[in-house]
Amino acid sequence: LKGCGARYTHFAVATAPQDAVPGLPAGVIATRTDHPMVTISRSPDGRILAEGVDSRHSPLGLGKSSRFIRLEETISDCFPQLHNTRAAYAFFCEYLCTKDRLPVIGEHADYPGCLFALCGGPAGGLFAEIASRLLLAHYQGDSFSGEEWFSPRRL
Repeated sequence: LKGCGARYTHFAVATAPQDAVPGLPAGVIATRTDHPMVTISRSPDGRILAEGVDSRHSPLGLGKSSRFIRLEETISDCFPQLHNTRAAYAFFCEYLCTKDRLPVIGEHADYPGCLFALCGGPAGGLFAEIASRLLLAHYQGDSFSGEEWFSPRRL
């Protein structure tokens, strides 16, 4: 959809399973709020998961992206006992961020009969829940309070 917003890339790494990590018990999510924001957590099998350092640049064709390296370094900075730990897996996804940071949900004038649910960014899960309710209401012929906030017509 042209004119909807800017495309960003979100990065994540996962280590091999680790023994107990002091300061990061299972079930705890640590957030580093300096720029760029990074979240670190542990998976049920003991992997350290780090994600964040969103970028407007796509990593395709760049080899091992400096964003992945930065996530590895953040793990080492926050947990010095893991200073030589490297990522076993690296992931990225692209998402759209509108100027008002709200999702695009509903029918677009250029695509009659097509319903969109573009719900990226840090609140993507919450926006997906809202989108499911809006799209179900549309399908059932009902209205949904606040649907104009997310309509593609606002862009």
